[in-house]
Amino acid sequence: MFKNLAGTPKDIMVRPLARFRAPDGSPMTLKILLVDDNITFMSAVRHFLDRLAGVSIIGQAHDGKTALAQVRENMPDVVLMDIAMPGMNGLELARALRQAPASPRIIFLSMHDNQEYRAAAHELEAGFVSKADFVNELIPKLEAMAQGQPVSMPVPLTRGTWPRGQQP
Repeated sequence: MFKNLAGTPKDIMVRPLARFRAPDGSPMTLKILLVDDNITFMSAVRHFLDRLAGVSIIGQAHDGKTALAQVRENMPDVVLMDIAMPGMNGLELARALRQAPASPRIIFLSMHDNQEYRAAAHELEAGFVSKADFVNELIPKLEAMAQGQPVSMPVPLTRGTWPRGQQP
């Protein structure tokens, strides 16, 4: 199902992808803002996304405060952001973005793949993708977003409890 893109660093494996489709089936381009304090990882994500049809990287930010300004200026469809960042972290940024009338969709990319962060993402109606597996997990989430489908999923916590309001 996956194929190698020759000439990419470390032979990144990418699933073939047609253009993203809007809910009505028409082709669309997702405008994406990347937010991460890890410049190396953000460069890898950009390199990965630049090879996909239907994606336009409209900006990059290294902290939440700069990202908030770029969202207001560039109006992205999707913000891909880290959670652990200096200053305004990703959870604080997501809460601030949710206050806007035309809030972009959010996907957290984090190396801290734990149930608490996944539950926080769900509470904020955001997707969550582990940085360790972003190559496999990101495209399906972006495709779902383009179709207007939800990308957050309830996550049971280790203590046997569920996030607020999410009981089985």
